[in-house]
Amino acid sequence: MYEGKKGQIYWGVASIDKEKPLINSTHLYISYDKGITWKYTSTIAKSDTVSFSETSVYETPKGDVIAFMRTEFFDDQACIARSKDGGKIFTWEKMGFQGHPLAMVRLPDNRVLLTYGYRHQPFGIRARILNAECTDYKTSKEFIVRNDGGTRDLGYSWPVVLSHNKVLIVYYFNKENGTRHIAGSILEIR
Repeated sequence: MYEGKKGQIYWGVASIDKEKPLINSTHLYISYDKGITWKYTSTIAKSDTVSFSETSVYETPKGDVIAFMRTEFFDDQACIARSKDGGKIFTWEKMGFQGHPLAMVRLPDNRVLLTYGYRHQPFGIRARILNAECTDYKTSKEFIVRNDGGTRDLGYSWPVVLSHNKVLIVYYFNKENGTRHIAGSILEIR
């Protein structure tokens, strides 16, 4: 969930297609009363062949509503959807890199730190810093937070700003296919 600049809360949820039970679509709900009630707003992403789930929603400084989505049956491609009308109509596309699920946080300078699990060897946690409007996702530099994961059973990162130049990323992790645990890394942002 993400709280927008007018106090509305955006929530991206997945829905299973009864006709194709392996294919999920994602949808946007908005609460205008701090989560007491929710209003269905729109479909974020739907496809006959790509399954979308585990969506992080973000509102840019200019007011675009962005959804970062995990996919299945799409070569683990990270996908982004954008709405320029407050969440009524979205268009989606692949971001040009593998990673899932994705989470983000706005940095003090309005850039966006996007974090995600990387479930291909070397397994680990990766990140990118996007511009404030999240338009440079195809060209932003990917950096490795960790590459010592034991298997693809990792990810679910969550970044939190600690100070003007430090971010804590917590995530689900394993080493050498051992006991799963929650770990964290502190990044210094430049």
